[in-house]
Amino acid sequence: MVLILRAVFVLAFVFAGFFRPLQAQAASDSLGVEFWLAFPGNAFCCGTPTLSLFITGPTATTGTVSGPGIGSTINFTVTPGTVTTVPIPVSAHLTTFDGVQAKGFRVTAGAEVTVYGLNRIVASTDAYLGLPVDILGTEYIVLGYKNSNIVNATEFAVVAPQDGTVVTITPAVTTGPHPAGAPYNVTLNQGDAYQLVNTNAAPADLSGTIVTATKPVAVFGGHNCANIPPGQVACDHIVEQLTPPDSWGKSFATMPLATRLNGDTFRFLASTNNTQVSLTAFSWLPSTGVSSTSASSPAPHTSHLRSRSS
Repeated sequence: MVLILRAVFVLAFVFAGFFRPLQAQAASDSLGVEFWLAFPGNAFCCGTPTLSLFITGPTATTGTVSGPGIGSTINFTVTPGTVTTVPIPVSAHLTTFDGVQAKGFRVTAGAEVTVYGLNRIVASTDAYLGLPVDILGTEYIVLGYKNSNIVNATEFAVVAPQDGTVVTITPAVTTGPHPAGAPYNVTLNQGDAYQLVNTNAAPADLSGTIVTATKPVAVFGGHNCANIPPGQVACDHIVEQLTPPDSWGKSFATMPLATRLNGDTFRFLASTNNTQVSLTAFSWLPSTGVSSTSASSPAPHTSHLRSRSS
């Protein structure tokens, strides 16, 4: 099957992790000794989240979690072959719809580690893979999920590792006072996090929003509580830390998600018009085998778990 992407993105199937760039020099990966992270809004309608980090690594080491979103510094220890759980104060949860909050936080370690962030409310939970500062970029295209007139809250967040970072945002759809396609600037200092939530009627979607910055930033895309596929009453928080376009790839392998018999939902994001996407060995009903995708131009894809009732 071949899809032609003529817009900024097209719907198809999704779970975003880290996409390793194909470069002549040493490949980037998700291991690092410094991370700047945040927890974008989760199900504002439905309770107080429990926030956690899961940290592991190949080498015994120690580290800290600190920053304006944390308060007092949190120490942690990593033992190879195990995962360390670090509870994060709920004060780090982003709650603004269009504004800056000093809620970013920094993870540092003496040796390379991998970090996952978990944002949990009963029945609305997602986790993301944290990306180290050495692979952050200054240009991103947001990939999230659209509103469906049940919970309307497509969103993204930007975190600044450095003072005096000017972020330019060109929203894909009109959001509050920000017209679609009209750039506006936000100035962030170290640890500041800017979040934009669009509550407009379906099919409003902040996917395709362009984010550029004068210094490297961390960007997170998702939805406060998405209904997947649209029309399903049950919603769930979705979030991923996004990779800059210069790290996107062209070939991916996917596995079906457990417990779902009616397929999964893919999304592809293209940075250039007429990008061709091919899907191979793919079965919708049921999703029982491995599938592969390839694109004519770099185009990350994510895979969303469908509602159990769909």
